[in-house]
Amino acid sequence: MHNLFKTRKSVKRLYHPLSNNPYSYRFFEDFSRSFSFILGENDRTKDFFAFEPKGCIAETLLYATAHNNLSYKLEQTISNTMHSLLSYGQAYIYLQPQYIQQKSDENKNIPVKQIISALDIGEVKGVIKQRIGNKYVFYTYGFNGNIIETELMTDGLISLNIRELGYRKKHFLHLCKKIRKCDVTSAGLLTSENADGYDFNIHLKKKRLEFLKKTKSIGWSFGNDGLSDSYILYRKILQDKFRIKAIDFIMDKINEGLSKCLHNESPGKLVAHIRNLNYDDIWEQYTNGKITVTELTNLLYKNQ
Repeated sequence: MHNLFKTRKSVKRLYHPLSNNPYSYRFFEDFSRSFSFILGENDRTKDFFAFEPKGCIAETLLYATAHNNLSYKLEQTISNTMHSLLSYGQAYIYLQPQYIQQKSDENKNIPVKQIISALDIGEVKGVIKQRIGNKYVFYTYGFNGNIIETELMTDGLISLNIRELGYRKKHFLHLCKKIRKCDVTSAGLLTSENADGYDFNIHLKKKRLEFLKKTKSIGWSFGNDGLSDSYILYRKILQDKFRIKAIDFIMDKINEGLSKCLHNESPGKLVAHIRNLNYDDIWEQYTNGKITVTELTNLLYKNQ
């Protein structure tokens, strides 16, 4: 009972409720959804997430469970993983194989070995309790909030940590708390409106500047009112570069996991059909006057 209590506490500590403010919700949604719409090519005949080469082992096995929804399943998995990675600092993806018995040609009743006939993929939330042989004892929440104990194959569990992207575990949670303080509709501000010498416009500009400084490394903004076209486009570049960096990280982890799970060094490669933009180059062209603000806008918002 004591161990279960500690485990429940560990799960709750990791998957704590996110702060109930519009900035947190909008921030995590913006960076973990609509990848194909924001970054995808104009070629609608291509799925945003796909495998190369087409028809490879990984694609064939995943298609056996997802069928025509494979592209959606991949994007959903990566979106959920991104959300957990940014929100909680870590995430897990599980590759769950399905097996069939390979029979002997001489005696069909004698199983020779198990072979993987299909593969499922999805994000899983929980904590690893211990490893027993080739399995992890994994604890996660059930639908009614109780703790469920399950066993996951070690070869199928993919672990991701935000530190591998260069951020501390709670970096983005702390960032959302900081920008929440820049909200000009906060109760503290409203109670000071009647103070002598109070100027709302000055305070608004000050808070807006604080917000932009706090989010300058990734370019995120809760609206673009009052910003110049150049500054909006520059921050759009920062956002896209961050998204691509995080997506590449997650795909690399999935590709490593596929090789390990399938015991195959070349099962195929998961790729994203991202528009081929050299962000540093087009920004330099813009700052040097070689392309106009309209041309840069069209490049960055091609699908939007």
